[in-house]
Amino acid sequence: MADVDTQEATPVADQQEAPPAAEQEATPVTEQEGTPAVEQQANPVTGQEGTPAVEQLANPVVLEQEAPSVVGNEAPEQEDTSNVQTPQTEPENEFVQRSTTIKLDSHGDVILALTSSNGEARFQVSSRILCLGSPVFCAMLGVDSGFREAVDLSKRDTSRKPFELALKDDDPNAMAVILRILHFKHYWIPKLLTPERLYEIAIICDKYDLRQAMETWFSRWTPESFKDKITLDQWLFIAYVLGKDMEFKSLSKDLILQCTSDSSGNLKVASHTTDENGEKTEHVDVNTYIPDPVLAEIKSTRQKTILAMIDSVNSEIEQYSHPDHAVNCSHNVATCDTVILGVLMTGFKRLNAYPDASGIMNQAINDVRMHLGNVQFPDILVLQKSTSGGCCEKPVQHQGCLDPKHEHCDNCHKCSSCDKHYKPVTEVDHASCSPLPKLMKRLDELVSGVGGLEYSQFISKETQKNKPDLSDDDLWYSLWFDPLLGPYF
Repeated sequence: MADVDTQEATPVADQQEAPPAAEQEATPVTEQEGTPAVEQQANPVTGQEGTPAVEQLANPVVLEQEAPSVVGNEAPEQEDTSNVQTPQTEPENEFVQRSTTIKLDSHGDVILALTSSNGEARFQVSSRILCLGSPVFCAMLGVDSGFREAVDLSKRDTSRKPFELALKDDDPNAMAVILRILHFKHYWIPKLLTPERLYEIAIICDKYDLRQAMETWFSRWTPESFKDKITLDQWLFIAYVLGKDMEFKSLSKDLILQCTSDSSGNLKVASHTTDENGEKTEHVDVNTYIPDPVLAEIKSTRQKTILAMIDSVNSEIEQYSHPDHAVNCSHNVATCDTVILGVLMTGFKRLNAYPDASGIMNQAINDVRMHLGNVQFPDILVLQKSTSGGCCEKPVQHQGCLDPKHEHCDNCHKCSSCDKHYKPVTEVDHASCSPLPKLMKRLDELVSGVGGLEYSQFISKETQKNKPDLSDDDLWYSLWFDPLLGPYF
């Protein structure tokens, strides 16, 4: 089991001599993510025979203000803070930053120092293992590397001190899980991870190109559903790092349909949080860990879809407003087209979708579709060809009228002004002439036509080339055996 040293945070140069055991304070280990809590004595002796070293996983840097736990009847040692320089202006309840060293390899030549709001976590590890698992670490620390870190590491031959490498932007808890896997400390790896922890691990794996080294564990940690607890864009990034092509396609489609943008064109995603006032939703920037080509494709698809929806609205209005257009009314009544034009122009103008639709360009595609559906057409629209009781220019003999003089036909009406007979007007409901159902169907087709992104489009060709499709037995087909010369590749 890995050795853990807990001491006050001091510069590396001042840590040549370890403080006496009586001056050290136990650091409680929190139980997280299915890992058993480790009980510590009040005065732990780390790295000694017969005393189990304390392994920390989910929270390697524990900075509690509460007193350490008491085992049996022993009283906890008081922490020696005589050498800690505390500013006079520091708040009374401010606690002292601590530094925790976790020895994953007691002969490791590198110490990875990670800082967080709780303190500093220091992992003593093997540079060779890091280089084998990560091409990024190999380029940074490899024997053939020309980077400054590799040069400094090579000078360690004359000193017993491990080379220290600061990784300030990485999460210590997530890094603890990854380093334990790389150093074969599998007995302390959680079977399940929270979405938040899985996201932090995905960030580190993507940064240091650890996909291949972590692939087996990714398959174990894959959640049943990629939703809830974290934002949609964070789930998309997890699917990208884990290589889940089906989830990546589905989540990218959801993000295209649901994300918004600000005035500068930056994508936003809904984030749901809960506090004492209840649940609230705010739109935050889509995380920058998603590769730029993926974000560019999402932004482009979203913009094209919204523009196509606006073009459909403008085309429908143009069809009724053009002076040379044919009558669109199914009853061949030009007045009907005039009424429809007024409904379309007024309705979409109220929604800020016509003639200038810039006001809805920042909305999500799904919201734009719902927004445009708020234009209403009258349920009943009756248009008459003449006014009842008005004067008729000439009598109209309708089909079936047997009286040429229109004196005795019950189906003929007599004008109250000219006393002439005329054919009665048949009232026709023009509500069925509305173009809105057809327009809304076209908008629905544009929305449903939005597809997700293909995962293979955004991974390098080298990654695809280096991942052969082999069964368990196929491993031996990569090795040819010659009875005389022996095995060769």
